[in-house]
Amino acid sequence: MQNYLTFLFLLFFTMDIYAQDHSWLPVQNALSDQDFALALKLMEDLPRSDRVLEKSAFCLYQLGEWKDAKVIYEKILESDSMHLQSHLYLGTIYTQESNLPKAVLHFRHIVDLDSSNTYYLKSLAAVYERANLVRDAHATYQKVHRLNPRDMSALLHLSSIWFDQKEYELADSFATLAYRLDTSNLQVILTKARCSYSLKQYSEAVTFFKRTKGQIDLSPFYQKMLGYAYLQVDSLDQAIFVLSNLLYQEQSEYTYSYLAKAYALKEDWSRAIEFYELAVEAGLSTNLEQYHLALAKLNEEHGKLRDVVIHFDEAFHYSGNPDYIFYKAQAAENYYKDKQVAVAQYQRYLQLSGTQATYGDFARDRIQILKEYIHQSR
Repeated sequence: MQNYLTFLFLLFFTMDIYAQDHSWLPVQNALSDQDFALALKLMEDLPRSDRVLEKSAFCLYQLGEWKDAKVIYEKILESDSMHLQSHLYLGTIYTQESNLPKAVLHFRHIVDLDSSNTYYLKSLAAVYERANLVRDAHATYQKVHRLNPRDMSALLHLSSIWFDQKEYELADSFATLAYRLDTSNLQVILTKARCSYSLKQYSEAVTFFKRTKGQIDLSPFYQKMLGYAYLQVDSLDQAIFVLSNLLYQEQSEYTYSYLAKAYALKEDWSRAIEFYELAVEAGLSTNLEQYHLALAKLNEEHGKLRDVVIHFDEAFHYSGNPDYIFYKAQAAENYYKDKQVAVAQYQRYLQLSGTQATYGDFARDRIQILKEYIHQSR
């Protein structure tokens, strides 16, 4: 009799499992087809269970109905605070909602439950990065790197973190590790290119940038780097080609100034002056001093003394360096018939420089000579 009852129990238990699996099959097919709306509708007719709750929340998440998905995941956690999938999807949803403190909380729970899973660690590190918790992000990516030295994502993120801290050698060391693992990965190649550029290894930077040719269109950020790198290795025609094309996308002071330098090196003075003037018009930075200084020197070489006077005065305006007033005085001496203009500028230079005047003796001599000249000319 006891054996018979045991047999009946096993029979009904098996039939129940079969019935459950059979009723779940349409749901499984809908999930496999990624028809989440259908799967959700089919589960409405199934008995309530942890499995149904979890899959319903998953479908709601995939359908973008985050609010309802969160309600179910939170309900699951009330009965099982260590439910990994609930923490994972809640962390993901809160990240997408930009509720980063809550996202961090859930991803930390996951990492506490399984600290050897690099996927969970990277999810936490990514949220740290978005929250600008750089040290925490760095430490977490380092854990990933220790667990799996071949993890490309960790290597690239570590390189990026060090790059943003202007620790270019450290950034390049991680980029190099990534490059050894995969020499065809475009993101790795671009990372190596920008690290080489920042380390002033311009020839290497050009080599890496050229490897992307025909595969992607470089962003203006990278085009600017490539143009300047060409400039530094004296590939002037290539620099002009890249930077001129860049002007169709953005007209920045840096692009203009790099083109000006390229044309100056090619001794195309008129184009150099043209682009320095455009850089001045577009300029909103401390580089304006350098642009005016370059224009002063270029105009001086071509005897355009009036423009020399103007640009040395502007260079002083943006820097406060009194030496520019001295150079302005020299140009004024050669340009103006009225030498009193030059005398006034030399005196202004001495007044601004005080006892620190680099050209003090020379300026005083010129003042005396010019005053004698003015006196004799009357």
